[in-house]
Amino acid sequence: RLCSALIALAHQEKKLTGKIISDEKEEVSERTFKLGELPRGSGWIIKGKKEDLEKNYNPNTPRKVPTKLLNKVFTKVQEMKGNKEEMTAANIFEPSGDKKEKGKTNPFANAWAVLLANIGYDSIADRSGKRVIHPAEPMQAVFLARRGYKVLEIIENKTYEDKKPAIVSYQQEKTDEGKAKFLQKVEQGGVLQGQESVSLWRFFEKLRNRSIIIDGEVLKILAKLEPHTVRDFYRTGHTKQVINDCMRIAIKEKADNLTVFLSKGPETQITPETIIFALDEMFIQKTDKNPKSMDNPMLDIRQSLRLYENKWNKQNEEVIQAFRAAKQRAEKEAQEYVNSEKSSQ
Repeated sequence: RLCSALIALAHQEKKLTGKIISDEKEEVSERTFKLGELPRGSGWIIKGKKEDLEKNYNPNTPRKVPTKLLNKVFTKVQEMKGNKEEMTAANIFEPSGDKKEKGKTNPFANAWAVLLANIGYDSIADRSGKRVIHPAEPMQAVFLARRGYKVLEIIENKTYEDKKPAIVSYQQEKTDEGKAKFLQKVEQGGVLQGQESVSLWRFFEKLRNRSIIIDGEVLKILAKLEPHTVRDFYRTGHTKQVINDCMRIAIKEKADNLTVFLSKGPETQITPETIIFALDEMFIQKTDKNPKSMDNPMLDIRQSLRLYENKWNKQNEEVIQAFRAAKQRAEKEAQEYVNSEKSSQ
């Protein structure tokens, strides 16, 4: 009866139309309804026996809603109709299919709310999880009018901070360490903008586009926290000197970051002096002479040289000589290790 009344009212207010489609194999019919014209329109389907659909769901036949249904939640309707699953919720789909104008509410969504409110429903609650409101969202409630609920308490939304623009959150950090840790959180995917995480290099560019320059001390702290991120520091708009100071900090943390920096090419603004510094640092940090060991500098030196030769059209002669010297030293030490292993056998 509720569905029948809604159909009649919708037909009266918005000229709802409907037709019956029968499937002889399934022995099930369905009445399709349309409210409005495409692309500005909504629709839904009711499935059931053809006789029932013709008798109880005819848009031209108004039916009165029982008094005891008025001002009751939808669970009461569930109790009255028993096990007739075909009447559960009329399989409503795209009730808000109409694209609303900017600054205005959806006219067809409002039409449905008005129709329900006019027959006495201020709210609908699916407490038993029958999926009557939406098939993908069991156990929920819809409030159609302010009189349908009572405000008991206002609680602060704990995720409110996450909804602030990332740039605002960054600027609200008071200390260099706080700003650096915020950037570290961005790098680790912990800062969301809408439904997506913010990438660090894009965040650098957003700050730069707004003429917000990250302090050099913040970048130095970040270089220690996340050494590999220095590869994108050129996007901050800082000078080559500041960027290379941060690269040296990162290389001190882990010498094989040289390959990370070289992989992006000259745009990283790495200087010949920083490359040579990194090659020296490799021998300090990677002390294992065994050429098969990951703690041997040979692999990183060869990979770094290959990247430099491929990425730099104009190669610095001092850098090339430094690479050759480092490669020869690593090969010599590796050969001495192999020879010593053979003699000990």
